[in-house]
Amino acid sequence: NPYALIKLNPDLTIADVNPAFLTITGYKKEEWIGKSAGEFKILKRDGPTPLDAINTKSTLRGTYVADFPKGITSMEYSYIPIFEPKGIIMYVYAIFADRTQLDSKINELGFLIRDNPGAIATIDLQGNFKAVNPAFQEMSHISAEKLLSMNVSDLKILSKQGISFSDIISSKKASKPKFMN
Repeated sequence: NPYALIKLNPDLTIADVNPAFLTITGYKKEEWIGKSAGEFKILKRDGPTPLDAINTKSTLRGTYVADFPKGITSMEYSYIPIFEPKGIIMYVYAIFADRTQLDSKINELGFLIRDNPGAIATIDLQGNFKAVNPAFQEMSHISAEKLLSMNVSDLKILSKQGISFSDIISSKKASKPKFMN
């Protein structure tokens, strides 16, 4: 299994971990069996805790950055509570996917886009602006704050070269349209 897995007891102590967890974190199995999951050095969390999954009786997801022996690691996680038929909590499975390399590439791309002298905008499938670089703001004469609340159809385009936004989406291919604003 490529995903790191922790089996938590109802009191949130660690009952078991799989080999992927040991590989990603650099811990030894005997270091964590019986310890509390709260003892991990979490640097940043965006999402719920295992206790939230128990209280809501549902699978919950989020991300966090932790400082492990192997280094600072960015993880996407899911907490899955397992209940007996009578509704008593048996275990919580914590499943982790290592996002460290992906997040590093995203940060690198963000830097390349942000500092690029060419006008660049990131637009979702519905045409909403998700990110713009300073060159795009300068070209459009619209602030980043305003652009990020706009849809591509909100722009007053005087002329363009290339295919339309809807054609770009349907073709699923990158395009370099040229706009006169």
